[in-house]
Amino acid sequence: MQHYLQMMQKSEAIILDIVTQVSDDLSLELKSQTQGVERVVTNATSIAELNQFALANTLSVHAGTDPVAFASGYLDHTAYDDFICIQAFILLTYRFAMSRAIASQTSTLNIKQILLKIISLKSKASALLISGDEDQNFALEGFAQQKMTSDQLRISMKINPDFIRKVQDTLRELKQLSDSRKPEEDDDDTQMQQAA
Repeated sequence: MQHYLQMMQKSEAIILDIVTQVSDDLSLELKSQTQGVERVVTNATSIAELNQFALANTLSVHAGTDPVAFASGYLDHTAYDDFICIQAFILLTYRFAMSRAIASQTSTLNIKQILLKIISLKSKASALLISGDEDQNFALEGFAQQKMTSDQLRISMKINPDFIRKVQDTLRELKQLSDSRKPEEDDDDTQMQQAA
């Protein structure tokens, strides 16, 4: 768990570094916004979270297109380094949207130029993961063993439907026997004595 948190912190630092470099290189002059809000982007773990963020902050209005879909057209969101680039792109789009809202600017954002610049810096994100070491980086050495054990447990705990049917049939028969049972005379005498 500790190793995973360190990886998240490193990826956040890489995203911020890419954003700063792109902003400087393209003279965008986009300032960082509320740290807690920006962390939603840098700590996102799925494309769905980025979509939700983009919708909540109306980024498509400011970018002129859906920024998540646009970035996904150039990058593979299932690849870790590509996902970091998408996060950087969404963060830049968010900063642009906020600066535009605060300053009431009517400027436009050249999203293709920004995305291509981010892609040119993808090696920064790729350096985070050494190819073939994902299991070690995310402390998943025993993942295959854990998955096999989990599958075996699932199979072992699976109840045989024939057994369930037999138990239900037996219970129905016992209920019918119980319902058809007539009280014995001793039971009647005991009940009369208790009533008296």
